[in-house]
Amino acid sequence: MDMRRVTVIMLLMVVLAGAVPAVDGQPQTAPSPSAYKIEEQRLGRLQRPVFPAVVSKDGCRVAYVTMKGGKYVAIVDGEAGDKYDLIGKGSIIFSPDSKRVAYVANKRNKYLVVVDGKAGIEYDNIRVGGLLFSSDSKHLAYEAKKGAQWVVVMDGREEDKYDMIFMLSLTFSSDGKHLAYAARKANKWYVIVDGKPGSEHDLIGSQGPILSPDGKHVSYIAKKANKWLVVVDGKPGPEFDGIGERTVTFSPDGKRVAYAAQTRNKYSMVVDSQVGPEFDWIDRRIVFSPDSKRLAYAARKANKWFVVTDGQPGPGYSLIGEKSPIFSLDSKRTAYVAQQGTGCLVVVDAKASPMYDDITHASPVFSPNSKRVAYGVKKGPNWFVVVDGQAKGQCSGIADGNPIFSPDSKRVAYSAQKGKKWQVVVDGQPGPEYDGLGKGSPIFSPDSKRVAYSARKAHAWVVVIDGRQGPEYRSIARESLRFSPDSRHVAYGAAIGRKVVVVVDGLPGREYDWISTGGPTFHADGRLEYLADKKGILYRVKHVPAAK
Repeated sequence: MDMRRVTVIMLLMVVLAGAVPAVDGQPQTAPSPSAYKIEEQRLGRLQRPVFPAVVSKDGCRVAYVTMKGGKYVAIVDGEAGDKYDLIGKGSIIFSPDSKRVAYVANKRNKYLVVVDGKAGIEYDNIRVGGLLFSSDSKHLAYEAKKGAQWVVVMDGREEDKYDMIFMLSLTFSSDGKHLAYAARKANKWYVIVDGKPGSEHDLIGSQGPILSPDGKHVSYIAKKANKWLVVVDGKPGPEFDGIGERTVTFSPDGKRVAYAAQTRNKYSMVVDSQVGPEFDWIDRRIVFSPDSKRLAYAARKANKWFVVTDGQPGPGYSLIGEKSPIFSLDSKRTAYVAQQGTGCLVVVDAKASPMYDDITHASPVFSPNSKRVAYGVKKGPNWFVVVDGQAKGQCSGIADGNPIFSPDSKRVAYSAQKGKKWQVVVDGQPGPEYDGLGKGSPIFSPDSKRVAYSARKAHAWVVVIDGRQGPEYRSIARESLRFSPDSRHVAYGAAIGRKVVVVVDGLPGREYDWISTGGPTFHADGRLEYLADKKGILYRVKHVPAAK
């Protein structure tokens, strides 16, 4: 039996010394030539999974379903739960902080939710795929059927019963303190916030309830006779022939709301209940500035597209880029990509760049301090990177997601193609040429002083750190390259033959059959943690700084 099927094969973690014996539940240590000592805790033997395994966001936990005696059993971190007649496919979820786990199970034709190993109330049905943890991981909510009615259950407590719950309309506020959903009783629909229903409506829009980031406000689209309107905190707004699907948007501070509305065959932006000018179409990308004071969106009139910023339309163009417009982090600057005929340009702070033949999809990007802007452009057969208005670095291609700024905004890096070769350019200086570069490359360290990327050299892969090439491997795990929070250490996953190792500061670690996705996870005290499989045994591996 090939135990590597249990989860997605290999992905970053850190391993530093030879294998040592382990006893279930007891950490074992071994000397390490590195700055870490290694603890390996045996979690148990891996079982053949019924469904693909689920790995937590931090890569430190894994859960899957297996069969025992004709029953379904969930295995979480090597520990088996209770036996059930069925466990819903795709129902296992970890909380955002990776500390909690839940899934839907069936027992004697009744459904229940198991949270952190504890079975909940039995129901006639529970929507698989409907389990929802709050962003702070403290709460869990789901929709359940009891007889002919549906009920929302949060943290094991039932709310009021309804004839129908708007499917998958459950939503927590971003702070995790408030829960909202849409439900029907008889022939009327309601939006319920923290268990309290609002006013009745003929229908609720498909976007369902939208909670402001601070959780203090709620909005939703509702139908009244043949008209549509947006309700904000229980107050209905003006009526229209239609409301743009998924355009209702709160500002970051939660105090403002905007959406696109239709009157006959024209569209207007409604901001804080004030109706703006009419257009033939308004794009659903509506953007508030980080400070909530400004608003920008793209709209079309006749055959021209405009970016409207703070209520003022800019020049007309043939098209506006799909990721445009954007604000800088300080909210003072704007940028967008536009097409004019067969050419493209970038407009920054209302000033248009020269015309180019193409612009990279990731462009433009503001630096973290908002003072700089960069993007990739094509002129004739050549590509360039424009930084602060200056086009530099002629090449034949620029990788997606490039260019990038360092966290301190002082440095710029990008992956460039030269003929059939690729190289990373840092601060205008091209590095060595390779046959390919790894996805997600390059990356800056948190302190902005270091740069790393993975590269292919013929049939081998290497990692280049601060311009120095590391050892060759059969492959490097995709997007596994990481700096430690203090920027001193670099880790990545690599393949040696049929085994997987994690390399730290250039030193290959122990060989495993697979290493979990999502890691490695650096903790605040410098520890590294991940899961690994060796000969069908699941281990939790920790790398503890030797000085500690």
